[in-house]
Formats: sequence, structure tokens, C-alpha cells
Amino acid sequence: MDHTTRPADLTQGDRRDMTVRLDVMFKLHQLPDGHTNQAKQLRAIRTMGRELCQVIADNTPRCADQSTAFRTVREAVFWATEAILREGAI
Repeated sequence: MDHTTRPADLTQGDRRDMTVRLDVMFKLHQLPDGHTNQAKQLRAIRTMGRELCQVIADNTPRCADQSTAFRTVREAVFWATEAILREGAI
């Protein structure tokens, strides 16, 4: 896909590949034992981060700026996760 490819030009396979990439990016690897409220909060943050990246993927061409947008969302999810796990101690 080159720089002139628009989101609407993506093939079904390209869309499926992006879905797999986003699933991997926002997979919650391990939930805290015995902290069901934290687990719920972590899932909510990751779900919304993934949804935002899906909107970005659906509406922007694949390019360096799209990658930066993904990376920025992932960074926001990371810091929100840290805040939850550290219970605001920092």
C-alpha cells in the first residue's frame, strides 16, 4: 500500500490484518489477582484505546502519521494503566 491508498481502498485482507494487529496491541496480558475493580478499569481503558485505534485505522491512510497516532494512544493506555495499578501513588 503506498501513500495514495485511502482507507476505503483497503482490501478485506488488509482490514483483517489491521484488526489482528490492534487485538495484539491492546491485549490485556495479565489481570491483577483479587482486584476485580482494577481488572474492570484496565479492561475499560484498553477497550477504548483499541476502539480509538480502530477509528484511526478506518479513517486514515497507512503512513507515518497513522503509526504515530497508534503509538500515542498506546502510550496513553500505558500511563492510564500505570495510574490504576499504582493506585495514584505517583
